[in-house]
Amino acid sequence: MTDIKLLQKILSIDESLINTIIKPKQLSIIKKQVLGKKLTENEKRYLRGNLRKKFELLEVLWNNTDNSSGRQQLLNNIDHYYITGLQALKYHGFGWYYEPKIIEIINTRLEGIIRLESITLKFFRVRSINHSKVTIDDITGLKYASIEQIIRDTIYTKNKYTELVWNNMLKRYRKQFVEDPDRYLKEPSESNIVDYSIFGV
Repeated sequence: MTDIKLLQKILSIDESLINTIIKPKQLSIIKKQVLGKKLTENEKRYLRGNLRKKFELLEVLWNNTDNSSGRQQLLNNIDHYYITGLQALKYHGFGWYYEPKIIEIINTRLEGIIRLESITLKFFRVRSINHSKVTIDDITGLKYASIEQIIRDTIYTKNKYTELVWNNMLKRYRKQFVEDPDRYLKEPSESNIVDYSIFGV
C-alpha cells in the first residue's frame, strides 16, 4: 500500500508537470486511492508495475531535498534540461555564502513550479537548448549552465537578484570569472550593498 501522504503530494503538483512522469490513466488510479475507492484487478497490476517504480522515484525526490539524488532522478526523466541561476553559480564555486531555496531549470518540456520540503524547483520551458553552454557534473550527471550562460538565462527567468550577484562576481573576479570580462562589464551601480535576506537566501 502506497503512503497516502505521498499520493496527496503527487496530486498537489500541477497536472501539466506531473503528466511528464505519471500518465493520465495512472493519475486516475492515484485519485481513486486517495478517495478510498476500490481498484480493479487491472489497476492493481499498474500499482505492482511501472507506477510503483514512479512512486518510489517521487518518494526519493521528496525525502532527499538536502542532496542532489532525488532531483537527479526527476531531471533524468525530463532529459533536455540544465540548472541555471544561483544554483549553477554555486556549482561553479561562486556561491559559498548562500544556499538557494529556488532552483531554476531551463528545459524543453515543463513550465511551472514544484515545491518540496525546503526547496522550490522552477521550470522554464524553451524551444531548444542545443546552443546553450552547459557543464555536466562527472559524479551526479546533473547539467549546469556555464557562467556565461547563467546571465543569458536571466532573459527567461527574469531573476534580477541572479543578475545582481552575477555582475558583482564579475566586478570582483573578472578573468577568474569569465574569459572576456570587458564584454559584460557595465557602469557601476549606485550601491554595491546587497541585502540577501529580501531574496530568501
